[in-house]
This record gives sequence, C-alpha cells and structure tokens, in this order.
Amino acid sequence: METIQFVALLLCGFTICSGLLLGATQAYQRESRCYVWTLITAIVLVQFSHAWLFTQAHLPSDTLYIAALFCIAPSFYLFAKAQLALDSVFHPLRSVAHFLPVLLAWLLPHSVSMPLAFLIGGLYLLWLFRLISKMRARRELWQREVSILLIALFMGLAVFVLGISIPLLDQQLFHSLYAIGIGAVFVLVHLALLWNPNLPEAVSEVAQQAYTTSTLTQVDSDSKLLALQQLMETEKAYQEPDLKLANLAERLDLSGHQLSELINTQCGMHFSRYIRQYRVEAAQQLLLSKPSLSVLDVGMQVGFSSQSTFYDAFRDITGTTPAKYRKINL
Repeated sequence: METIQFVALLLCGFTICSGLLLGATQAYQRESRCYVWTLITAIVLVQFSHAWLFTQAHLPSDTLYIAALFCIAPSFYLFAKAQLALDSVFHPLRSVAHFLPVLLAWLLPHSVSMPLAFLIGGLYLLWLFRLISKMRARRELWQREVSILLIALFMGLAVFVLGISIPLLDQQLFHSLYAIGIGAVFVLVHLALLWNPNLPEAVSEVAQQAYTTSTLTQVDSDSKLLALQQLMETEKAYQEPDLKLANLAERLDLSGHQLSELINTQCGMHFSRYIRQYRVEAAQQLLLSKPSLSVLDVGMQVGFSSQSTFYDAFRDITGTTPAKYRKINL
C-alpha cells in the first residue's frame, strides 16, 4: 500500500505541475473557453486533494472534491468537441447545462454523489466510444491516431469501473488508484505529443472525415490536385514554417474541410503528414547536394520550425536520422 501511495503522490505532483503550466499557457490564448479552465482547475483540484489525503490522512474538502469530479467529464466533452472541430458554434447556455449535476455534490450524501459522478462520466464515455467507432472505418489511414484514442478510451473505462466500485474498495486504495490513473493519462499525453507534435491536428482531421459527408461533390478534384501539386513543387509552399491547412486551402479557393478530404482521398494521408513528407523529401536533397550546410539549417530551410520536429518527422518517414542519412548516402 505504501508503494502504491508513493507512486500516486509522485503522479499527483506531476499532474499538478503540468496543469499549472498548461493553465499559464492558456492565459495567453485569447480564445480559451471557460470549459478549458474548468477542466484544468478540476483536475488540479482533484490531484491536490489526493496529495493532501496521502500526507494529511483526510481530504481538504469532500464536497469540493466531488464537485470537481462532476466537472471533469462535461468539461472534457466540450473540450474534445471543440478540439476535433465537431461543433463550429459555441452555445454558452447549452454548455452550462452540462454542469448542472455539480449541484448534486451539495444536495446529496457524499456516499451517493461520488459514485453518481463516475456514472455520469460513463455516459460521456459512451460518446467517446461512438466517436472512435466511426473513426475506425478509416483505420487503414489513421491507425496511429485512432490507437491513441483507443488507449484513452480503455483508460476511461478503467476509471469508470474504479468509480462504480467505490463501495467495494478500501478508500485509501481507491484514491491511490484514481490518482495514478489521472497521472498516467497526463504522462500518456506528454509522451504522445513528444512522439508526434502534430497529433491534435491529425486526430481532428480523422474526426472531421469520419463525421462529415463528402465536401467535394461540387469540386473538380483533379484540377485542384494539380493546383495543389504546383503550389508545393513549383512555389514550394511547404517551406513556410507557419503553413496551415486553412491558409493553404484559401489559396486553392477551397474550405479547410475540402482540402483535408482532397488530400485524404487522393494522397492517402492527412494534411500534416502530407506537408512533412514534402519537407523531408526536400531535406533529403539538401543533405546530399549541400554537405557544408548543417543539419539544423537544412531543417529550417525546408520549413521545420525546430530541430526536434525536423528529427521526428525525418525519422518517422525515412526510418533514420538526417545525420545518418547524409553519412550513408554521401
């Protein structure tokens, strides 16, 4: 038990620090929604309560702890919908309605309200399951992105089972396992973003393609594809570090969804990988044609914004590092 609590306490500290740093970055985002702040605050409050419990042998406030539990699922639901671009219009009143169950933390006995918070969270989990089930239809193109969501789903299921098992578990063991579960999710998110910094954009494209009907019915796909290839190969648009789906689509007189679908259906990959592939191919040529140019300069010239993103993309597409590629082929 002591070992479990020690691991739980370490992960509490990691989550709290990560949450505070994330909150600091959100302070500079003008379009940050209230549900983002609610999600961060609720998770930090829950993990702070766990850390307090492990060191002081009691929760600082049972009611606030349960209220935070009620907030996590709906705020994550609203965040996920916005992140995946599944709802282009923000509805404040409808969003507030998701948080009405928080009042139950003050109206019901804690022995009832806590399992109820996890039960409601399970209902939001069904939405995530429905989302992933639709995205699986495109798993041949999105295997890695969908795999990340599947891991999140199974971790959510584990938390749900843990929550409804509260009456059967020792309270210390329950809080330790729950703290470890939250911390493990944060670790997973950090590792996933280190592995692929463009993962949020890629997952968003998966969701949009899974949920929308074809946007190309009134578009001459062949001519737009030729225009896109000219932008990339003649004008070398990929060299722009801040190149985004929206501004590239505007040059082609398309919407972001139309360009995304065009690349998905005609090239068999999502937008971020499409751009990375052009950049890596250009980097391969520069590495060999200009051996005096440093690896970092090569990456910057082809459009990467940092050395780490260049190395990650190059390794992902070629299976080796830029330095090794140059050494082997020169």
